[in-house]
Amino acid sequence: MAKKEYLWEVGQPPPELHVHSLAKHEVLRTYLNRYLKVLVSNPQIDRFRLTLIDGFSGGGLYLHAITKKELAGSPLIFLEATQDAAREINIERTKPFTLDAHYFFIEENPQTLEYLQKLLVERGYEALLTEGRIKPLQGEFANRANDVIEFIQQKGRKGRAIFLLDQYGFLDVPFPLLRQIFSALPNAEVILTFAVDAFGNFLTDSPQTRSRLAKMGLDGRLNLTRIAAAKGASDRRFSIQAELSPIFYKESGARFYTPFFITSRESNRDYWLVHLSMHARARDEMVKLHWQLQNHFRHNGGAGLNMLGYDPSKDQALTGQPDFNFDASARELSIRSLREELPELIIQRRDGVSFQQLLEGTCNTTPASSDIYREVLDELLVNKDITVTGKDGGQRRKGGRVKGTDVIQAPRQPSLFFRKK
Repeated sequence: MAKKEYLWEVGQPPPELHVHSLAKHEVLRTYLNRYLKVLVSNPQIDRFRLTLIDGFSGGGLYLHAITKKELAGSPLIFLEATQDAAREINIERTKPFTLDAHYFFIEENPQTLEYLQKLLVERGYEALLTEGRIKPLQGEFANRANDVIEFIQQKGRKGRAIFLLDQYGFLDVPFPLLRQIFSALPNAEVILTFAVDAFGNFLTDSPQTRSRLAKMGLDGRLNLTRIAAAKGASDRRFSIQAELSPIFYKESGARFYTPFFITSRESNRDYWLVHLSMHARARDEMVKLHWQLQNHFRHNGGAGLNMLGYDPSKDQALTGQPDFNFDASARELSIRSLREELPELIIQRRDGVSFQQLLEGTCNTTPASSDIYREVLDELLVNKDITVTGKDGGQRRKGGRVKGTDVIQAPRQPSLFFRKK
């Protein structure tokens, strides 16, 4: 993942990787593996077209800052993770599975791109370069995006693609460009880094700030007064998170997103690792990854269905409650919050709501995954606070078996839980 402070030069050792980037690498590798296995879980799928785009690729290799061992950068992770997943899928198949993948590695610095191309040949990818499966491109991502989009559209009607846009700060991927991607490629997903600390540091009600916001496509869309009034790092991050989340929804063109911070216990540098997509399932898989890699992710809001709504009773400055870190205690807090909030939401839907509709309507406002929703529904079913009806009219008895088309309703005879509201 390219950074302006990282330098690659042919014949010289690769740069040392900052500690916080190790977490991003782990997220990328794990999500790519999960992405493929979810989308080709149907054994009838024997060929899958996919384009992977690294918009700020860097030289593809780093040194561990402590051990000095070589570490794969995002281009190698793209290649290794997808090819490993394809091999694992084939192990479980009787009919061969083919991953029809193309890789775009875009890098602005010609010297860095030369380093990457040499590395790819040394690592055994010369044939993919020759065949055009790997396409190294020199230039800025914003200037190369149209070519990439056109290639994906010509490759196939579904246009499956993953864009990794690990920009240095927050100016290189303007919101109109994100909207262009999702408008042209509804099946695309974007993993975007956003330097929240740096963004917060420059935010003032000044002509310079407004000029930069205009470059991002955000002029006039942020409440600068609210952010400037925030006191302390946690309060400022919460304010930025609360202000930017609806903007990502409205201005990026994506229907679903994960507005969480990625951090490291060894580093105080925080980035917003935003996953954007048009599909609730994709969003849910990324959230499950947040919970799996629980020492990497956090956010400064709440645990329930209004995670970015301010509640003074839950303010860390007043209660001493730590940030939401996707750990065991955070999971319990999410379950408790949804246990209180979901029945109130369901009882308002007199004709019921399908599980899929419930997820799609609420997932952007909660850190909970579908697994946590089902765990809460299981408890509500046991206590007879809800009913869940399948397409065939059968009644679900366990939350873990709830399907997307199942209809959730408040019971005709409300339980004591409902009557006391």
